[in-house]
Amino acid sequence: MSDCVSLKMYNINVHDFLEVKVGELSKKPRVAVLMATFNGEKFIRKQIESIFNQKNVNVSLYVFDDGSSDGTLIEIENWVSNGYSVHLIPRLQIKLGASQSFFHLMRLNLSEKYVSFADQDDIWLDNHLIQAITFIEQVENGIVCSGRHLIDDVGSVFARAVGIQKPLSVKNAVVENVVYGNTIVLHKDTLNRISKNLPKNPVMHDSWLYLWGSCFGKLIYLNDITVLYRIHSKNHLGVRRSLNLFKILDNQRRFMRQNREFVNIFRDNGNKHVKAVETHINAFSGKSSMKKIKGVFGDTFYRQSALDSLFLRFLFLCFRV
Repeated sequence: MSDCVSLKMYNINVHDFLEVKVGELSKKPRVAVLMATFNGEKFIRKQIESIFNQKNVNVSLYVFDDGSSDGTLIEIENWVSNGYSVHLIPRLQIKLGASQSFFHLMRLNLSEKYVSFADQDDIWLDNHLIQAITFIEQVENGIVCSGRHLIDDVGSVFARAVGIQKPLSVKNAVVENVVYGNTIVLHKDTLNRISKNLPKNPVMHDSWLYLWGSCFGKLIYLNDITVLYRIHSKNHLGVRRSLNLFKILDNQRRFMRQNREFVNIFRDNGNKHVKAVETHINAFSGKSSMKKIKGVFGDTFYRQSALDSLFLRFLFLCFRV
């Protein structure tokens, strides 16, 4: 295992020691998989199959459906009736949306030792969970994540993960999310710490986990790809990059709102990384042109792509976030 530049992140290839670590486990680890669904009948069966085909773990699937009007619930209930460990969380009177649906699941009183997140339309390779679990116990508040290959409607890979180019850190988390929710695995105790303070207006649940992990935990990025992320016409977010200036600006304003909420929650904690988030906010607050110029050319943020970072600095210089 090799440390990267950031003390908060490890960049790991796991082939050489995965078999040894799995052999050290006295029994199959129990994992809670949290899945939020909405009109996902077309692809959900393949995803659930891949979840229950995971090697060397005992899986329980917890599903919260946010008001599907198709056959999603019928598909889930079929798995329940066939004796699989699937728990359907009761619907609410209101729709929560994707991020709050996952936060609702995160507040459950789980008995499993490990927790992961699943979209309704992806496919997991059969070593996804056990590979992540081998690393979680090695660091306190560890959050394991990875890249993912992109697949189309029929499951064919059309884009391969390129990995991260720069360290995962708070300076990246304030403007970008590269800790993808459908690859995250963490200890239940870590999830419980996170769930004590959840935001009302996050960018998404995984962007909040990235920000929290960059301040209070350890982010473990695995090079091995074990998740196939399906891109199709009905994806909630997808990975399509918009060239619309105002959509990009709106997205960055959402990040800034999340940053402000994060600081409001944790300001009194005394954590130096929370102070770094506050420094980033302050660099772009107010109307002073000189202050904005200092913020744009300061060292409060970066994106994984150098070109994206440059463009974002131009955006921050021209518009208020």
